[in-house]
Amino acid sequence: DVIICRCERVTAGEIRKWIKKGITDMNQLKELTYAGMGACGSKTCEPLILRLYQEEGIPLDKITYNTKRPLLMEVPLGRFVNENIE
Repeated sequence: DVIICRCERVTAGEIRKWIKKGITDMNQLKELTYAGMGACGSKTCEPLILRLYQEEGIPLDKITYNTKRPLLMEVPLGRFVNENIE
């Protein structure tokens, strides 16, 4: 079976299984399969997953897309400073 998400090693077959069960929310698909949770942040697999939806006859306007989250979080500089400086 073809690997769709290389970061998490999720196959097309596993993704198709959930699409056929009616999953049209890519955030839910991510929770179920881990596709899109890897280092690339779904940059590689999202277009492939969208293609699978289309191949299964699901129009793209019926799909809830992944919520984009930054891979890194901003941290206030004060967290790195010892506030007890005399």
